[in-house]
Amino acid sequence: MIAALLRRHYPITFEELARDVPAYTGDKKHDAVMRMFERDKDELRSFGIAIETVDLDDGDGETKGYKLDRKSFYLPYLSLAAREGRAGTKPRKPDKFGYRALASLIIEPDELEIIVKAAARVIALGDPVLTDDAESAMRKLSFDLPMESIGVDHDEGMNVMALMEPMASRRGHGARGSAKPHPQQDVFEILNDALRRRKTVRFDYHSMGGDRTTRRAAEPYGLFFLSSHWYLAARDVDKREMRNFRLNRI
Repeated sequence: MIAALLRRHYPITFEELARDVPAYTGDKKHDAVMRMFERDKDELRSFGIAIETVDLDDGDGETKGYKLDRKSFYLPYLSLAAREGRAGTKPRKPDKFGYRALASLIIEPDELEIIVKAAARVIALGDPVLTDDAESAMRKLSFDLPMESIGVDHDEGMNVMALMEPMASRRGHGARGSAKPHPQQDVFEILNDALRRRKTVRFDYHSMGGDRTTRRAAEPYGLFFLSSHWYLAARDVDKREMRNFRLNRI
């Protein structure tokens, strides 16, 4: 349905739309297809996809049309301001032309720092739904913006910066501090053994935000691989909260 709507510049009727949606074609009854369409439309709107319903000028005012504004659907290109409000970074585009219809938005460095800190504080609340939303938002911002250039307080921003750093690596930026390109083999084996035996682990960890090494004690919950890096999900014993530790910083 999204693809069918984005192809058109003007509102279309349900009958026109249904011809382009495979699930609405075939030997299905009209009423059944309409129910499918209403359900799908409501579900997409609940995801924030602004499908508009408009009255078409057919004389009786009963014909409805549907449209999806591209400017309301696609995110703008994002750039980080350098000085005098001018863009200091260039967003990645699929080619030299990009998507010409998309708008551009320049964000000041202090604005981006506030966003990162706010996301970290939302994650610290511990609500899984809010955490997923905050992490999703930061992943989207990091696609265009150099998150690794934003300085945040170590305790406040560690969880968010843990998400951002793998993405910075994909753009070709080297890790800061004493991080190694790959975790040491014995670190992986020890953590895996601690997980299997349900043991607390203690290790020296080079932080991402504060550029310092501290002693940590953690109760491991699992190992996961994300954006070319291994992480340990564990409960920090001293801080009494869940944290993600990148293995090449242990």
